[in-house]
Amino acid sequence: MGFYGKDGQIYDTLDKKVGADSRYNQQEKQNQLLEEQNKLLAQQERERQLNAIREENRAWLEEQNKKERDRIQREHSEEMRLLSLCDEVGINKSIIDNYINYIFSEKQVEEKERKLFEENNKIHKQLENERSTLWNDEEILKKIKIIKKIKNNDLSNSDDLIGYYGLKHLVEEYNSTNDKIGNGILGSIVTAILIFLFLGLLVGWWTIWPFIIFSVPIIYYLCLIPSKNTTKIKIEKDCDAELRKLKKELHNKTLDNKEEEINKKIDKSIDDHYNIMKRCVDTKLNELNEFRINHYNYKIDKLLLDMGLDKKLKEYKLKYKIISKEEVKATGDVDDYVVFFTKEAEKYN
Repeated sequence: MGFYGKDGQIYDTLDKKVGADSRYNQQEKQNQLLEEQNKLLAQQERERQLNAIREENRAWLEEQNKKERDRIQREHSEEMRLLSLCDEVGINKSIIDNYINYIFSEKQVEEKERKLFEENNKIHKQLENERSTLWNDEEILKKIKIIKKIKNNDLSNSDDLIGYYGLKHLVEEYNSTNDKIGNGILGSIVTAILIFLFLGLLVGWWTIWPFIIFSVPIIYYLCLIPSKNTTKIKIEKDCDAELRKLKKELHNKTLDNKEEEINKKIDKSIDDHYNIMKRCVDTKLNELNEFRINHYNYKIDKLLLDMGLDKKLKEYKLKYKIISKEEVKATGDVDDYVVFFTKEAEKYN
């Protein structure tokens, strides 16, 4: 008689079993402590990684906040500098701001230019909508490709074909008709065999069996050929009808050609918008230059440059005109410019 220990071994004495169980319990406790230690180390590692991520995020946020504070500080400093310059000249900054906004506003333009803007924006929006729906054309091209496969009896991937709306009936018709052909041929062959069996009973098997051998293939092909021709004609007819409908929807153009055509039109609408805007800005700039020649004021000229008018003009490849002494017809004071800026900014409202 032996004693079973916790380790699964059999011991011949109770003392040996107790000793083995004690060692087993000690080993189990060590394994448990080791597992708990590994879990603790893993948890500490996860916390370390999370803390590192938090620290990186905190540093990134601090950097972004610093950049934002610096940007706000720069803008504030620039705003205070321009306010100080305007005070030195004796003109309210908002008057110049409104006037510069007027120069580059597509809303404050002559009626004929506004109509051009509206017409061009409408065309641009239509083109964008047309481009956003090109995926429909891509689906049509896929359908056309699949129907051509059906027409050529290539249904190796029929499960995918059935998934396309509008094509399921063609695939089902193809499979259904083939089943009918098979059933019809089988029925004809069975009928012929039964007839030959009946004749065999009457005249003898040795007389009739050669007719059975030669007649069955003949019956098969006589049934198969017209049935297949009828099926092929029916499927081709349905495929052709489906192709005509899809090609009409596609307007007989490929997807790539349509996309290229639309992109060219969109680029043209962008160029048209830019050219209209450039023409409007140039008209307003000419009016300003005419006024400057007849009411020249060095402080206002310098202030307009400080306000960044020349930089904005460069966006339309235009330049702020530097007026020479020979071009100056008369001088003007700040009040003249206040009246001019105010009246111009209220144009076309």
